[in-house]
Amino acid sequence: MDIELVNFLELPIEQQLKSRFWRNSSEVAPYFKIKEIDEQTHKKWLNSLQNDYPQNIAFVIKYNNEFIGVTYFHSVDYKKSCADWGIYIHISSFKGKGIGSSVLQKCIEYAHDILNLRKIFLDVLDTNQRAIILYEKFGFKRIGKNNSFYRYEYCLK
Repeated sequence: MDIELVNFLELPIEQQLKSRFWRNSSEVAPYFKIKEIDEQTHKKWLNSLQNDYPQNIAFVIKYNNEFIGVTYFHSVDYKKSCADWGIYIHISSFKGKGIGSSVLQKCIEYAHDILNLRKIFLDVLDTNQRAIILYEKFGFKRIGKNNSFYRYEYCLK
């Protein structure tokens, strides 16, 4: 599968700004706790990617030369060696093709080899069965629930 993770910082600013519309689309927004990201919040998030030890690290998912989604680490804690992780694919025709699995594998390797993390956490909407099956297949363990979101943990080391 020809999947590439392109660091947000390598993208032209226009493309970085455009990603907010993907995130706010009707295909993606219902799966998040925050349903809409305004321009100011998005720009603040983009600026946070440029820190020396960023708490947010993001990649655009490129599949067959098309940008189809985003994957990211947030709340990166370098002292505790942990972070939260997320993904979305904003073009519905690309869902269910194994892309999420490939991206998750690449992100686990990145978290281990580059970020030197011990744990990855994620939150998933309790009705998002496709994602839950993927995460559990990879070994994520459910550790809690907050409203309609399950909390998962994955131990790397």
